Amino acid sequence: MVYRKSMPEMRWLIQRNPKAACLLYFIMEHMHSNNTLALSYQYLEEYFGWSKRSLIRYISLLKENGFIHSLKMGTANMYMVNDEIAWTSYANQKQFAKYEGNILISVKENADYFHKKNFDKTKIMKLKAE
Repeated sequence: MVYRKSMPEMRWLIQRNPKAACLLYFIMEHMHSNNTLALSYQYLEEYFGWSKRSLIRYISLLKENGFIHSLKMGTANMYMVNDEIAWTSYANQKQFAKYEGNILISVKENADYFHKKNFDKTKIMKLKAE
């Protein structure tokens, strides 16, 4: 749910920096029911095709203007959408928000896993054919 009272701020963001607004909507689209999403810059670079430097600028704009907060998780970040902008659970549950969330991983950062996973599928198919 996006709150009506936050719509002037959302319009401001869209006019000020459409790519930052696009990034915010991406985070809201994928966030957990407690308004959190964990992912790396690498994932965002692959998904959007934007440079890390650009992503840092967009995220900084979102943070400086109160749209999101972020916490570090090694090389990844956990983004939390301001619960006055949007909320995905029941409104009376805001007081129980906790730091958990969906995690998006990059294929490039986890190439070994995905290669092995595809290798195992081929191996199983080959065994079934025998």
